[in-house]
Amino acid sequence: MSWASRRRNLYLVTFGTISLITIALLMFLFFYREATCDDGIRNGMETGIDCGGACVKICPHEAQAPIIKWSRSFKVKEGLWSAVAYVENQNQGAGTRSAHYVIKLFDEENVIVAIKEGETPLAPNSVTAVFYANIPTGSRTPRQTFFEFDRPVEWERMDTPTSPIRVAQSRLENEQTAPRLTTLIENTTRATLPAQLVTAIIYDTSDNAIGASQTILPSLPRDGREELVFTWPIPFEGRPSRSEIVPLIALPPL
Repeated sequence: MSWASRRRNLYLVTFGTISLITIALLMFLFFYREATCDDGIRNGMETGIDCGGACVKICPHEAQAPIIKWSRSFKVKEGLWSAVAYVENQNQGAGTRSAHYVIKLFDEENVIVAIKEGETPLAPNSVTAVFYANIPTGSRTPRQTFFEFDRPVEWERMDTPTSPIRVAQSRLENEQTAPRLTTLIENTTRATLPAQLVTAIIYDTSDNAIGASQTILPSLPRDGREELVFTWPIPFEGRPSRSEIVPLIALPPL
């Protein structure tokens, strides 16, 4: 092969290689989409579709399901009851802003008295008292309370919070008529706390819940204190032994 032929072939190969690289680069730039946590496909460092890896959303298999420790219903007056579920989230650094739940009340014949739905946040590594007030039951009496999260919980990565309040004092009065629990709440943080829901649970000598009430703790400044009062219109069905104050822990902003 002559030098001219070799040079011509070299030019053709070089031109073809450059053309292929150029076409490949153009196709890459045209079709490439940077991996994101909301593109509907598993890519990047994700361990599931739009979850795991660097995503805020945690894949279902990477988190424990919330534990429902107990659920109870308490009579407010004739034909009106309140229900409470005591839920534990054991996940470190994983919580949810909105977990959908269903509460079902059954009478002594195992017939449904009432069904209620709602949503609740679950802070990481914490306990939540899910309180549903004033459930009408007519002339029927609830004997069993069933609570469940009926949809998959969408977990997010978030810091595990510490309890922002402390119960400095607690006093239960009028146990035999219209019980009244007075508690003194202190802000243990260096910042102003936003208003939040607080649930009081009363336990008997066997440590079974026999009453619950909920109120709003107003915004509390640094080193602030606030007296909260929880009331019940009728006596408890059991002898009170202790009380527990469960705040609905505020989650960090998005």
